[in-house]
Amino acid sequence: MTSRTRLQMALEHRQPDRAPLDLSATMLTGMHAQTLYRLRRLMGLEDRPITIIEPFQMLGRVDEDLMQALGVDVIGLWNPSNMFGCRNEDYFDWKLADGTPVRMPGTMAMHQGEDGSHYVHPQGNKAYPASARMPKDGYFFDNIDRAPEFDEDDLDPVRDFKLDFQVIDDETARELERKSKELYENTQLGIVGLLG
Repeated sequence: MTSRTRLQMALEHRQPDRAPLDLSATMLTGMHAQTLYRLRRLMGLEDRPITIIEPFQMLGRVDEDLMQALGVDVIGLWNPSNMFGCRNEDYFDWKLADGTPVRMPGTMAMHQGEDGSHYVHPQGNKAYPASARMPKDGYFFDNIDRAPEFDEDDLDPVRDFKLDFQVIDDETARELERKSKELYENTQLGIVGLLG
């Protein structure tokens, strides 16, 4: 039974040969880079930096060798941009507070504060105030609230939340289409789309 068939059967409430395993196909099932790095070492896999696919939580990409070793059945079709509005590309080497080696998206605009904290600016643009902070000894970013004051008794979904949702642009849609076809044709894994 292929992983894709196993997932499909589970989604249809039919009994597959075993429960399908998802390890980091989504932001909710993701694994922190530090844990992922340690798991790779425990499994005796190549010692290499963890590529960050979701920098807000510092979630690492689960590479094919680990997926095969653990029998992972699901792979994520990730949006090419992360939660900071930056594309996941042009990676640079970085280290977490404990020395865990990671690769961060090079499109992110970051700076280090006097206290050793790391700050991220939205959409890779330092002209905007920082939107997240990782303390000097931290392992993930905390949101910096920059929202103006609002009256909770006078909320209007259209007026107050219009920037929370947006239409995917044509270029991103084509990129997701291409990647989904590539995953479908070149793997037997279940594919979970992350379009947010």
